[in-house]
Amino acid sequence: MLIDARTLPTGETIETEICIVSAGPAGNTLAREFTSADFRVCLLESGGLEFDPNTHRDRLGRQKVKLHWCGNDIDIHTIKRSQDILKEEIARSGIGQLEIDRDGNQPELIHPGTHHHMGTTRMHDDPTQGVVDRNCQVHGISNLFIAGSSVFPTGGYANPTLSIVALAIRLADHLKKLMTSQAV
Repeated sequence: MLIDARTLPTGETIETEICIVSAGPAGNTLAREFTSADFRVCLLESGGLEFDPNTHRDRLGRQKVKLHWCGNDIDIHTIKRSQDILKEEIARSGIGQLEIDRDGNQPELIHPGTHHHMGTTRMHDDPTQGVVDRNCQVHGISNLFIAGSSVFPTGGYANPTLSIVALAIRLADHLKKLMTSQAV
């Protein structure tokens, strides 16, 4: 089982047999290998993990890790900045006013019901840094394309649905051009 820590509620603790920290493309490949061997694997970009003497051991007798998912300073800054930009744009457009209720507290990083899997097939021009190129084509495979939030290198604060739709339309246009040029 593959667990993407970004999909867990903030502060949730889980037990896993393998934890890959700062995964990236190589970590994703490694995670797939472990999950195919029936290990519970967790991908973690930030946060922490610890070996807890009270946790169970895996089938090889190794202690399972205890994972504490939490956001980092960049996540919090990104959320606050996104809120501020939205507030400014709503006011500028004359639609109305947006009040952001922070009360000096940090924004919620993950609100239940807002989990979106992102970053598992990241987009990057360099095949060592990502799975697909800027046209959503899998590096090294001429007829395989991926469109969805998994190609986003990072997640934003808002639901990614409109960005996914825009990406899919962009890919459809690209594929149409490819097919037209190959038919000639």
